[in-house]
Amino acid sequence: MLDRKFEPQDPGTAFAPLVDLFLSDYISNREGFVTILTLLRLEQGAKSAVYATYHDRPHVNILDKEYMIGKFVGILGQDFNKLVVISLLLVFVILHLGFGRLELAVIAFTPLALSWFWTMGLMHVFDLKFNIINIIITTFVFGVGIDYSIFVMRGLLQDYKYGVQHSGAFKTSVFISALTTLVGIGVLIFAKHPALKSVAALSIIGVTSSLLLAFTIEPWLFRWLFFDKNGRRRDYPRTLSNILKTLSVYLLLIIGSVIVTVVGTVLFPLFFLGRERRKYILHWFICQLSRFYIWFSFFPNRRVINETGEDFSRPAIVISNHQSHIDTPIMFGLSPKLIILTKGWVYNFPLYYFVVRLADFFTVSKGLDVILPQLRERVANGYHVAIFPEGSRSETEEVQRFHKGAFYLAEQLQMDILPIYLHGTGRFLRRERFWGETNDLTVRIGERISYDDPRFGSDYTTRAKKINAFYRQQYAGFQQSCKTPYYYRRQLIENYIYKGPLLEWYTRIKTRMEGYYDIFNKIIPAQARITDIGCGYGYLAYMLSFLSDQRTITGIDYDEDKIAVANNCADKNDRLRFVQADVAAHPLEESDVFVLADVLHYLLPEEQWALLNRCLTHLAPGGMLLVRDGDRDLAERHKGTWLTEVFSTNIGFNKTRNPLHYISGSELENWARQNGLSIERIDQTKRTSNVIFVLRSSSGGDVRG
Repeated sequence: MLDRKFEPQDPGTAFAPLVDLFLSDYISNREGFVTILTLLRLEQGAKSAVYATYHDRPHVNILDKEYMIGKFVGILGQDFNKLVVISLLLVFVILHLGFGRLELAVIAFTPLALSWFWTMGLMHVFDLKFNIINIIITTFVFGVGIDYSIFVMRGLLQDYKYGVQHSGAFKTSVFISALTTLVGIGVLIFAKHPALKSVAALSIIGVTSSLLLAFTIEPWLFRWLFFDKNGRRRDYPRTLSNILKTLSVYLLLIIGSVIVTVVGTVLFPLFFLGRERRKYILHWFICQLSRFYIWFSFFPNRRVINETGEDFSRPAIVISNHQSHIDTPIMFGLSPKLIILTKGWVYNFPLYYFVVRLADFFTVSKGLDVILPQLRERVANGYHVAIFPEGSRSETEEVQRFHKGAFYLAEQLQMDILPIYLHGTGRFLRRERFWGETNDLTVRIGERISYDDPRFGSDYTTRAKKINAFYRQQYAGFQQSCKTPYYYRRQLIENYIYKGPLLEWYTRIKTRMEGYYDIFNKIIPAQARITDIGCGYGYLAYMLSFLSDQRTITGIDYDEDKIAVANNCADKNDRLRFVQADVAAHPLEESDVFVLADVLHYLLPEEQWALLNRCLTHLAPGGMLLVRDGDRDLAERHKGTWLTEVFSTNIGFNKTRNPLHYISGSELENWARQNGLSIERIDQTKRTSNVIFVLRSSSGGDVRG
């Protein structure tokens, strides 16, 4: 080898064996591109010198493992944050679809989102860094938090739907799951390896955060929808709709007060107008704002009844019942020339401070005799004086006792009394209740009463009592005309929201298809004992109870779930009773009305006639049987009815223990005649065979009197 003469060789051939044997890890040659790798072992502080030396050398690249891993973790962290955002959005959409209400999705999502931020904050406090391993475990913690939130929500919904405390069992299951997770993974906190420690720490923080928030924030938010601060069940549950409505109405009230203040104190002085002219323009402006305010306030329907043709041309003492904060702008909207007497707190409330003074809205706290000269001057200029004689907003829809002030002023100023009757504001911005729910609004302008009308006495004290009685009588008739099934449609549906998306939408569709049970209300007497056989969820029973407080109703149904729901509605009262039983065998009580709506076809033919005979036996003199069912005699139309029922029973929505057997209308008519009953057919459908048969007993006179 020493005597051998060496000459340069072709690298591609001479060194190929050496590269294959010794340098394959350091030299690569692929498709003519050669890469040579050189390892440098350095102290940590020497890295900067290497970077400085080679950063601008062509064809030289520095590969730092530590730098690359850090960069990789950083990129992974950024991608993970995007993944978290996408996952949160996807989870929220799934929660919304699963629970069927945006409000429930928000409540279930809130502890999940808060636990994520809480976990990130605690990681910063304890100086825990993300690494490849604990980023992966975070997805597990995230999924566990979703499970906890969903399970707690399911338990709360079971409590609300059926009125039975199931949430405790759900919470116990969640707690056991959290405990096993903490013990199983949390024990790694004692490991020596830092990555395992970080996994344990992250699991402990994440699971604990999810558990605590699911057990505290979620139930508190859920109960806020249904219960007030005193723990009493609300008349109607909070929804996103009525929350936004209430906040927007209050916001508009603030904006309107500010606008009136600015117009009255800043803009008006700039115009060279007389004092009285400026006052009228300001009142006209308040009147228009009030009308816009009422239009904006989300009343589904608004109606003004003015049978007397009142044009508000002659000043009067305007009186009205008072149930809501919104009654005041309703009064303002009646006429531009109207002033109102207020209570002391309203007169000094900062939001209204300038408005009430600019518009001459006097306070009764000073005494009527003190403000009487000012009122006389306003009346002389053509202004009405509006007063709520009840003094404050009523907690019920009933008219309270009238104070004497309005009638004293009518006597002193020798002015007519103009009664205004308001209906539909009782559930909106009521006394000591911030949140509200709108309903159809009806305003009736009554007939003027002369200040010295002899029908109501000779002095203002007597007139206060007699006009109060007269007003109550008039309001009762007006109220009865407003209380229709269509008016109560929202109140009926409110009893079934948050009880599952399927049930809520079924309630909306079913009650609308039934015309909100208007025909049943017209047929059934206002004073009656009613047995609703096959009551289902209790829709008919609740509507009938809304429309008359002299009806007592017993509902019977085979489905225990439906009866549990019916018994756990907010409007359940002592006049309503729901029983789970097989109607084919359940003993009946004497009733003025038996309703068998869409129930006979679930029974065997012999059971159908046995039930009808038992109803007849327990029917009070002059009572009636209402049978609504598919008439199989209507062959073509009956096909649709049969298919609908087959579908609903097969999917489990309606329970039945027998095949479907529909009655024959002609056979029912023969049975009625044999038993001395008159029978009337009410056929209002064209696509189905559903017919209402009204069977009346003539003995003992008409139950309606």
